[in-house]
Amino acid sequence: MYMHLPVPKEWKNKLKIRLSLACALLIPLLIIGLAANPVHAIKSQNTGVPSIVSSGVQMYEVSADESGGWPVRVRGDDTYGRGELLAVSVEFSESVSVDGDTTFRINIGSAIRDLVPVSGRDETVIFATLVQSSDNDSNGVWIGDNSSTLDHNDADAIQSVGDSPRNANLSHSSLGTQSNHKVNGSAVRPKVTDVRIASTPQYGDTYVRNETIQIEARFDRPVRTSGHVSARISTEAFQQNVTRHATYSEGSGTSRLLLDYTAVLDIDTDGIAIPRNSLARNGDLASGVEGGGTIAGRSGGLHAILASRGRGEDSNHKIDARRVGAPDVLASAQWGWKEETPDSSSVRVNFEITSDPGHFSEDLVLVLLLGWGHIGGDLVAFGLRTDVDKPGTDGNQGKGIIFNRWGTSDASNTRTTGDGWTRPGNFGGPFISVQRTYDWSKGSYSMRVAQDGDDDADGRWFGLWITDMSSGVETKLGSLKFPLIDGNPPTIHTRSQLNFFRSLIALTGQNSINEGDIPVFEVAVGLPDDSEGDPPNKATVGYSLLGRGIANTNVSYDSTTRRVIMRVGGATDKVTPAETILTGLGQLTAWTERVPSSHTGRQFVFRLHFNDEFPISYKRLRDSAFTVTGGDVVKASRVYTSSNMRWEIRVEPDSNGPVTVVLPITTNCSATGAICAADDRKLSNRLEVTVPGPGG
Repeated sequence: MYMHLPVPKEWKNKLKIRLSLACALLIPLLIIGLAANPVHAIKSQNTGVPSIVSSGVQMYEVSADESGGWPVRVRGDDTYGRGELLAVSVEFSESVSVDGDTTFRINIGSAIRDLVPVSGRDETVIFATLVQSSDNDSNGVWIGDNSSTLDHNDADAIQSVGDSPRNANLSHSSLGTQSNHKVNGSAVRPKVTDVRIASTPQYGDTYVRNETIQIEARFDRPVRTSGHVSARISTEAFQQNVTRHATYSEGSGTSRLLLDYTAVLDIDTDGIAIPRNSLARNGDLASGVEGGGTIAGRSGGLHAILASRGRGEDSNHKIDARRVGAPDVLASAQWGWKEETPDSSSVRVNFEITSDPGHFSEDLVLVLLLGWGHIGGDLVAFGLRTDVDKPGTDGNQGKGIIFNRWGTSDASNTRTTGDGWTRPGNFGGPFISVQRTYDWSKGSYSMRVAQDGDDDADGRWFGLWITDMSSGVETKLGSLKFPLIDGNPPTIHTRSQLNFFRSLIALTGQNSINEGDIPVFEVAVGLPDDSEGDPPNKATVGYSLLGRGIANTNVSYDSTTRRVIMRVGGATDKVTPAETILTGLGQLTAWTERVPSSHTGRQFVFRLHFNDEFPISYKRLRDSAFTVTGGDVVKASRVYTSSNMRWEIRVEPDSNGPVTVVLPITTNCSATGAICAADDRKLSNRLEVTVPGPGG
């Protein structure tokens, strides 16, 4: 049973109702249907003196549905902002009637505020006020005992309901400081004004796989984000409706947040929709945004009101994940050298094309980059294309060779040979490209980049050559000039942390294509060979620079031929996951660390490292792998129990004289104590450690 109370003049004054008097009398203003024609009492069978029950005084959390449109505190927040409802509930032992002059007193900071009755339900009366701009209490409002709350009311203000109403006993205990009910009257809670799709599909009205869909959420004032903020969008996958989440990408500190979703498996021919309250978890604004993040005001810190209207299916924003957008990398092997490998003055890559994709397309191009990395401080790329276009022609010259340098579009940094030409570009920044036709097909080739002629005063020229191994014919493409570095000639970077050297197959162009329509292109790439003769010792598998990549691609390593196999298109099964590290590529080598400068006649320890795994027990390494003069290896223990790449070697001297420990080059993998990888690569370098005796 509900009790409806009149709207007293004090209530209107204290809440500063800005509606006209007519609206104030006709529209439900506050909690639980406050009406213009109230019933002043509820019939009750109780005849005793009503009193406040134990724990009957509580702060009351007004819900958005109850508020009748007045601002309320967002659930989960502990602070009220300006203009928001702050309410207290008082429960009596029986139903009561409340006079319009009755108030409930609290302290907001140092100020005393009187809350007025706005509604009642059975034995409970709700008192409320609107937070004013001058209200501030960072500790929480304070509720005292009866001496400072209800006892100042008239004796007949609250009575029992019945033929002979009796005044209520208003005694209650203090609740003290309510730390979860702070007040900041200077702050206003942000509100969502709009949620919409802000991106434009790259290909007409349809997003393709790995393309990013961007959602924009606008607020009426700047906001800040924390945690994992996301927005829901509605689309289709597997012929049924699904909900996806766009995750926050940028905008904290402004009134405009951007959230991104990358299409992977979605196929939605009707268009993406944005559900109602998309920033809130399951539409429940009180639970916070999806993923546990928060959106709050930039100043004041109040959590935002995340209610927003929905948008129906948008035919300008469809998704078809069966299609692949260009440009993107289809398959790649990122080569890695030991960290101490020096930079190089040249590099050569041997490769074999085992499946030729043909001319393929005039709109889309398959590119085989044998090298993608850096010379000096500039990004470079060189390799083959299924189609090259000469400026000033109708294009489509057929298959060809390319050598690109980023950081400039000045043609004076290029030299061409034969029928080659120079072409400027601006993909990922300005670049200059040397190109020429070259009718490559199935077969074995070698491509090298090396210094070409004398240096200029401001740079060094690097040329590119390709050799058809079946005929032995070498063809020069041309050369590019790279600027000096602090007056020194630039070099080819081969250190793994600089992401050189990468070999890859890419799809370029301005269109999209169904992945099943990509022709088979398979290449076996040998280990890059630099001027120092140091081959890479690992390669990291990759499939896309923009997302998860297409399904029909695979990268693997053939230990027999020592080549990385990259295959795209057609009926290709992806067997090797992305980020797989292919090891066992280069020679097996060893080095030492933490070798003591001398010993005291007692045992000493040094570390032995290998660049790859190899099968051996600690006993065979300890007892059979070393040759020791002046002592013995007494212990070999793994630094990591699951790996043979890091060891601690303990040596006991025979006397105070020097001790020499030798790990020889391995010549026979069947010998006891031989150091050989699983694919029979033998230890390629000899190690010798000499530790002098005391005073040595």
